[in-house]
Amino acid sequence: MHTAGPLAAALGIPINHDFAEDEEGALATAVAAAPSPVLIVWHHGHIIKLAKQIAGVHLDCPGHWPEDRFDVVWILARHSTDGGNWSFLQVAQCLLPGDCPDVF
Repeated sequence: MHTAGPLAAALGIPINHDFAEDEEGALATAVAAAPSPVLIVWHHGHIIKLAKQIAGVHLDCPGHWPEDRFDVVWILARHSTDGGNWSFLQVAQCLLPGDCPDVF
């Protein structure tokens, strides 16, 4: 709520907080049925599992999320031009002093 709340309030949209850790499969199903774009704020210890539930086990993403990184956004995009394959992009926000432009 602290992460997505201000954006949701500014956009006037509700936050769906129906899913908890270890419900990544159910969340992935809901995301697949939702219109794009979808913003997911998730516990970093479970985000790799969630990303692979959404885009498939062969998604080329890091296998570990460092405990001290809170400034990184993962972007998963499905491409209709190549059979619905997913691409992965990792972006460091670089918003706060000391934020590192490199990613893990």
